[in-house]
Amino acid sequence: MATTARDLARSLADLVLPVRCAGCGLRDVPLCDACRWWLERPARQVVPTPCPPDMPVCFAVAPYAGPPRQTLLAYKERGRHRLAKPLGGALTRAVGQAGGGRPVLLVPVPSTAAAVRARGGDHLRPLVEQVLRRVDGRLAEVLTARPRPDSAGLSSAARAANRVGAFGFRTKGRRLLSSAVRDGYAVVIVDDLVTTGATLAEINRVLTAEGAPPSHSAVIAATVKRSAHIRSPGRSRR
Repeated sequence: MATTARDLARSLADLVLPVRCAGCGLRDVPLCDACRWWLERPARQVVPTPCPPDMPVCFAVAPYAGPPRQTLLAYKERGRHRLAKPLGGALTRAVGQAGGGRPVLLVPVPSTAAAVRARGGDHLRPLVEQVLRRVDGRLAEVLTARPRPDSAGLSSAARAANRVGAFGFRTKGRRLLSSAVRDGYAVVIVDDLVTTGATLAEINRVLTAEGAPPSHSAVIAATVKRSAHIRSPGRSRR
């Protein structure tokens, strides 16, 4: 993907502005040890409540609250590009659990064109690249995101309805998917976070219809109030 003027401006700001921890604001460190700890925990299975039909088994490392949430927002919305390495490490652990020891075919959740423009680039791609440096895997960018109304604030049922038909399939990717499945790869959907699970469920349906049902899915963080299996962060460990 071509580097934009916004990418360059944000990268420059990330280098020259006074450094503060992305998770807690501590001075003179991009991510302090206490906040980094949240991203270095073992991945665990997370289950949204209610869990949508067709939701693939999902693994996450951190709750989407407190320092992990602030770190993700700093990376996605405020151009803290250097956070791609620790966030990519967290996603790698989730992918490792999702793959179950097999080589993985990573299918990233695509962003809409509007979201890519607003953020100055595809925020998920650098994280996936970090994963592929650390695991036996391949990348399958076989999905497209169709324009949809913003789902922020919607209920679980409304989010699910909003996601129906939200993703298209690049037919040129069908051969890649079929060959990877034939060769024993675990097809893993990857994203930065899961809230209601509606997005992962819809992509599961799309890929299953194309003959490549995902083995599992992997994210960095899961929304706490909708997850039955991941604890909310209390005080950060120091």
